Amino acid sequence: MAPRYRQHVDRILALVESNREAIDRLLEETMPNWKLGRLDAIDRNVLRIGIAELLYADDVPPKVAIHEAIRLAGRYGSAESPRFVNGVLDAVHRKAAV
Repeated sequence: MAPRYRQHVDRILALVESNREAIDRLLEETMPNWKLGRLDAIDRNVLRIGIAELLYADDVPPKVAIHEAIRLAGRYGSAESPRFVNGVLDAVHRKAAV
């Protein structure tokens, strides 16, 4: 990882850690037919990061947070991961905007 991103990454990971219960609860509400334990670890954690950026990082625009999560899913997840992550984060974003 480039040193210039380290501070941002540390901040986002701290947001995930301090808000994990709320993030996981929101994931379960958004995906009623899925259990978190059934999700691939990469997808689950990319979703957590994306939600942390969407809800708790005021300096990250929602579209950027979703786009970054899709890129992470594409790089580290399965072939279906980007589409899945996009759908879930879009639903979370719409729900949060209400």
